[in-house]
Amino acid sequence: MRAVLFTTVLALAAAAAAAAAAAGPAAVVYEETSLPGEAMDQFVARISPRAVAATEHDRVMHCGVIGHAGDRYSIRIGTSGTWQSCRIDLTNTVDGFASTGVTFRTATSDQDSKQGFTDTDFKRPRGYIAYGDVVRYQEGRTKDKPVSTR
Repeated sequence: MRAVLFTTVLALAAAAAAAAAAAGPAAVVYEETSLPGEAMDQFVARISPRAVAATEHDRVMHCGVIGHAGDRYSIRIGTSGTWQSCRIDLTNTVDGFASTGVTFRTATSDQDSKQGFTDTDFKRPRGYIAYGDVVRYQEGRTKDKPVSTR
């Protein structure tokens, strides 16, 4: 009886893990567009307070990829519904904008939340992270810089 119960619990855990791994990209929460001529760092610094506030309110990570069209930037802010990760589809940009490949994500203030870049972040070529009053940018482990602190 114990063996059957243990096998059933193990099978359910494996199925849940497989379903989580197969989950699609982040669900879109809202979109942001830069002001004409606003630099990417300025754009991200400006939109970060809203994204961080949504993260703290919902207790989940928010993320997206920055799009570019002419002198404008945009982002679709989404969530995977967890504070531990956020799936970023590098092609999911606002209509009329092409992906820059530059990612953006938030981090919660939860005790176990990583408030800094993770190995996953560093596997992407470039990206921003926002948490609390901080916005940082990275282009690899040796090119990590502050963008804004409020």
